[in-house]
Amino acid sequence: MLKSLHHVGVIVEDMDRSLAFYQGTLGGTIGLDLLMDLPEFAAGVAIPGAKVRIVFMQLPAMSAALELIQYSSPAQKRTAPVSSDTLGSVHVAFQTADIKQTYDWLIGKGVHFISAPSAFPADHPQLGGIKFCYFRDPDGALLELIEVPQ
Repeated sequence: MLKSLHHVGVIVEDMDRSLAFYQGTLGGTIGLDLLMDLPEFAAGVAIPGAKVRIVFMQLPAMSAALELIQYSSPAQKRTAPVSSDTLGSVHVAFQTADIKQTYDWLIGKGVHFISAPSAFPADHPQLGGIKFCYFRDPDGALLELIEVPQ
């Protein structure tokens, strides 16, 4: 039986660049940083000979961790960045108390957004007043800011 969301994993091309973004730009802290080349790991991910660097990060005020994974073996595959309508794609949503302030703060840190904050009509029965927008990490992972009214 499921208990809670433990972590979200993101495959990255350059761990140092990703750490600069998730740690430097978004304020995350490193909880675990390790090199993994155990055969049990390779079996678990179903990739023979898999060797990776894994960094678990904690982002401010979030209970679930963010797992950054950089493969050193086999060679990583690059795909075109996904959009919000790509089948099988995943995005990570970060809740904020003030989306405009967070949006402006991230723009000031050099983050490029796919969309400006949008809001559902206040009278929508389920989503009234929710604001959201999308941006990407350095490897193209789709990220979302969301503000949910009190």
